[in-house]
Parts: sequence; structure tokens; C-alpha cells
Amino acid sequence: MKTLKNHKGFTLIELVFVILLLGILSAVAIPSLDHSAITATLSAHTVQTDVKYIQELAMTRNQSITMEFVAGATNYTVTDDPGGVYAAETRKLPQGVTIQASKNITFTGAGEPSIANTIILVAGSETATVTIEQFTGRATVS
Repeated sequence: MKTLKNHKGFTLIELVFVILLLGILSAVAIPSLDHSAITATLSAHTVQTDVKYIQELAMTRNQSITMEFVAGATNYTVTDDPGGVYAAETRKLPQGVTIQASKNITFTGAGEPSIANTIILVAGSETATVTIEQFTGRATVS
């Protein structure tokens, strides 16, 4: 039987040990990653979609609909009654996401917002902003 001289490579035991070590390190490191930026951005995109929907709903019904954002809250309310008595729907933000400042956005029956507005969502140390243009009601996330 011939012996291999100067044969370079890794043994199976060495490979298994390295893979096992990488697995342990990744199991410890991955849960500690901060997902605040992703959560804030995804929440802002959800609010953006809701703004577009409420604008279209106001035009379809030809009546004013208001979105109410309260500072520190984890949800926002949509009302379609001019007196604000009837809450049509309350939308909950993901866990850990709050609204930075109180804002009300009212869309007229023509789909025009009452004023330009900015909604800032906070998740941990990260923020995401939904900006609503005054005349068009176009919502953008930044």
C-alpha cells in the first residue's frame, strides 16, 4: 500500500469541527441583530398604503375621511363621520413601533388632503417618515 507524501488537505474531523463552530457562532450572533430599521421602514410602507387606500375610499364615497395619529400610540384610527364619533377602523402598528407626533389627515371627497403632513414612526432608535403632499395626497416613505 502506498502512502501519500506531501498531500495537502483537511481531514473530515477538521471540517466537521469548523462547521460546528460556525453553527454555534451564528446561533449566538443572529438573534442579537437589531431589526429596528427594517421594522420602522415596513411600518411606514404599511401607513403609506393605508393613506392611499383612505384617499381612494374618500373619493369613492365622495365624503371626508380622517386618519388620526396620536403621539406615543401604537395604532391609528380612521373615522368617516364628520363629528369623529364613529371610528370605522383602528389599525395596529407592529410591536415596538410608535407614532412620534399627533397628526390628523382629512381627505375630502375629491381625494385632496386638508394639509401637507409628515408622519414619523419610531422603532427602537430608528425612525421612518411618511410624507403626504398637500394637493395630490401623494404619500412617500423616507
